[in-house]
Amino acid sequence: MVNFVGLGEFLFKRRCALKYTQEEVAAIINISDRTLRNIEYGTTSASLETILMLWDLYDLPADGLFVYYSRDEVMSEMKAIYQNNKKQKISAGEK
Repeated sequence: MVNFVGLGEFLFKRRCALKYTQEEVAAIINISDRTLRNIEYGTTSASLETILMLWDLYDLPADGLFVYYSRDEVMSEMKAIYQNNKKQKISAGEK
C-alpha cells in the first residue's frame, strides 16, 4: 500500500526546493493545480504515471520510487507508458 501522505510531502518539498509553483508544475505535466495540490496533501491517490512525470520533472533517481512503490509496479507502468508512446508514434506515422 502506497503512503500517499508521505509521498505527497516528499514531492511538495522537492517542488519547493526547485522553486516551482503548483501552477507551473501542473501546466508542465498537464494536470490541474488542484490535482497537484491534492497529491501533495496526500488526499488523492495519483496514478503512477503522474508520479513518474513528477519524478522525471524533479530529476529524481528512479530507485527512489521504490520507497513508495514496488519495483514490479514501477517497471510495469514504465513499460505500459513506453508501449503507449510507441503506439501513438506509429499511428501518427512516425518511427
